Amino acid sequence: MPSSFEVGALDPQTSDMSAMVLNGPAGLASDADLARFSSNLSRLREAHKLSRAALGHQIGASGKMIEHWEAGTGNPAVRYIVRLAQFFGLNTDDLLGVGPRPDEERSRLGMLLKYHEHLEAIEQRVQELERAREHPQH
Repeated sequence: MPSSFEVGALDPQTSDMSAMVLNGPAGLASDADLARFSSNLSRLREAHKLSRAALGHQIGASGKMIEHWEAGTGNPAVRYIVRLAQFFGLNTDDLLGVGPRPDEERSRLGMLLKYHEHLEAIEQRVQELERAREHPQH
């Protein structure tokens, strides 16, 4: 019985089956799914104001690995997907951008990104008020 996985996807260096999982049966990880993951990762990292190196440090990866994942030129191992999801407080489906989900505004990812946008606007307004208090105009 033929396997639906690409046998060559197994990484012999690490014996890591994550590439096999990500490139496995149709629907598990299409090019569009991987593009959504790359975009989600980049947006989440930027929303948290983290450098690639800082995010990598948080999950035990290098900044270069994060760069490749964001660019869509590399696929993370399953252990990194789980660590990223835990770090950002998401489930893996939301992080990967797969599975049935409501429109992005109602999804947990969308809400988290909106929260960070609002928080950034509030921080900017507080800075403006502090500057105005330091230099009052009479």
